[in-house]
Amino acid sequence: MAIPKAKNKARKSYLEENPTTSASTRMFSQASDKATRLQLYVRDRQLIKELKLASVEEERSISQLFEEWATQWLEQRSRKRS
Repeated sequence: MAIPKAKNKARKSYLEENPTTSASTRMFSQASDKATRLQLYVRDRQLIKELKLASVEEERSISQLFEEWATQWLEQRSRKRS
């Protein structure tokens, strides 16, 4: 069942203003398009631990960090190919 737009807007502003809302929840509530889910498998447990700590310190989701890193990498890649 679809949620009416008015409810969506109220929920979105609540999520953005609530300090206990996770960074990833805030990020997806702000997204204009629907997000796609991607599962990453990382073998290095220490890397994951440091990544989680850094994302908490920066108040940013791991999803945001990977999105930025992937964007930067793709830009560098396209410059190298040109």
